[in-house]
Amino acid sequence: MSEPKHIEFVHEPSGARYRARPVTLDDGPKIAALFEAVFRRPFDLSEWRWKYVDNPASRVGVSVLVEHEGEVVGHHGAIPAPLNYLGQAHERILVQGGDGMVLREHRKASLLTTAWRLSNELLGDYPEIMVTTGMPNEQMVYPVQHNLVRTFMMEQWYLACGSPDHDRLRATVEAIPEDKRFGLELARDYDPDGDMDELWKSVARTEALSVAKSATYLDWKYRKRPDRDYQIFALRLYDQVVALTVAQALDDRLLLVEFMSLGKNVHFAHELLLRVADLAREQGAAGLKFVGKDQWYFERCFADCARVTDHRHPFFTLAAHERELARIYENPANWTVTLGDNDDI
Repeated sequence: MSEPKHIEFVHEPSGARYRARPVTLDDGPKIAALFEAVFRRPFDLSEWRWKYVDNPASRVGVSVLVEHEGEVVGHHGAIPAPLNYLGQAHERILVQGGDGMVLREHRKASLLTTAWRLSNELLGDYPEIMVTTGMPNEQMVYPVQHNLVRTFMMEQWYLACGSPDHDRLRATVEAIPEDKRFGLELARDYDPDGDMDELWKSVARTEALSVAKSATYLDWKYRKRPDRDYQIFALRLYDQVVALTVAQALDDRLLLVEFMSLGKNVHFAHELLLRVADLAREQGAAGLKFVGKDQWYFERCFADCARVTDHRHPFFTLAAHERELARIYENPANWTVTLGDNDDI
């Protein structure tokens, strides 16, 4: 049996020798120990298993470890996610670069750049993986900028509870004829099911490229994550889910990490946003924040909110295989992205 792909290299001028290799299922404890050494906080092995092993799109062998004298000193994670391509339900996958980390004493050796290069080479064994994406942390900025294309900066919207913006949103919603609002109800702790898939299909048909957010994906991403709590709000019209958002309580506000409505209906979106904002105000939250990027929908949904460019969340892409596909996968006009697409959410 041939040895898995790997890269051996020497750092000059120190002469230190390193070996980059694919991650295996047995590497979880080593990665957890590296995380704790780098970030100085606990890392439960269940989080690694959730992200890389129990992930419905799992491709563990695309992530890379870097070793020095038998010790794990660096890691580049490649987190797979289902890819929506022109609304089609093909078995296409994207991988999100994440969990980039190197022990402090080895950070001058460009380990993550080498790990990223090997990870990209490994994609050749997975023809279904079409594109690599990334929203890098401080350790990953350098290798990402040298290996991927910066597609765009994310946008951030903020709605302060009880503010004039909140009042304008209410006026926008109340201007909708009452007969078009009749029967709408807010589900506060929605469990994604078949209704959710119908909602997602109506959204997917309007998007060129995005993470495919089916009920299975949302259940894994937000209900099964072991280290964080999320709340899924769904706006129902009788038995049909017509809008949905996923929220995380963050300090004194709610962070909305997903946001969608049936066929990108802006009226449903405004109704959902107002009801969640009213609920947040009742619970003492200062406001709502949403981070995302697309061609028009988010701007329309959050038109009554304060907006700024979010320089902390650049979005990078790189076509995984034929370079002629770059015009599709590296074109900012094709992408719909939310903060929920970040590996750290």
